[in-house]
Amino acid sequence: MKEQKRKIFLILIPILLIAAAGIQADSGGILKGRLTDLQGSPISMAVIYLNSPELPAIQYYITANQGRFWFDNLPGGKYEITVEVPGYKKVIISGLLIRTGVMQSINIKNEKTSIEGEELPIDIRPTLLDKHSARNIAVLEESIINHI
Repeated sequence: MKEQKRKIFLILIPILLIAAAGIQADSGGILKGRLTDLQGSPISMAVIYLNSPELPAIQYYITANQGRFWFDNLPGGKYEITVEVPGYKKVIISGLLIRTGVMQSINIKNEKTSIEGEELPIDIRPTLLDKHSARNIAVLEESIINHI
């Protein structure tokens, strides 16, 4: 009986290792970061847009008090980050390479705009904005939904 349990155990170990490797490979890449002003203070309520041909829709994240953002399950490829927040300059970072299974960190410094009253266009539907939580949301176009 003891020998039989040992054989089962020896057979299960490689199967579990292969399964674990497959799960990790399918998890996608992770992009995390922090948005601060030039003095290092976090910027909250900023909208971080993430766009890539690899994504079915533009993803966005609204920074909380610490200015942190997080995107996960990203397919490998080139990405563009756009940062928009009232009172600050618009930031666009192109050519960011995300690899599957790799966590990448990026810290973004932004400066206040010198033009008073400048409004930056932020395309957020009020019904999708959760003011009590900073989380990852994907907006799908109606044409994409109709093809599902």
